[in-house]
Amino acid sequence: MVAPNTLLKDGRYLIIEQLGDGGQRTVYKAGDQSLSRMVAIKEAHFSDDDQRQWLAREARLLAGLEKHQSLPMVFDYFAEGSS
Repeated sequence: MVAPNTLLKDGRYLIIEQLGDGGQRTVYKAGDQSLSRMVAIKEAHFSDDDQRQWLAREARLLAGLEKHQSLPMVFDYFAEGSS
């Protein structure tokens, strides 16, 4: 779990509050400090390589789709604290 006022990705995203929690993911409301906009950040709670690869594929697939009101837009994908 990420605490409010935490900065992620070299200070780009400022966590404001937790929006939801379920299963293996937590969603946060955050401010994109570079582009001055509000974003949602999905934090995945797993360490398995297969699951991390699945999440990366999900991000790439969503980012490649046309904009639609029923689909989330993906602006970024990163693994915090990984080597």
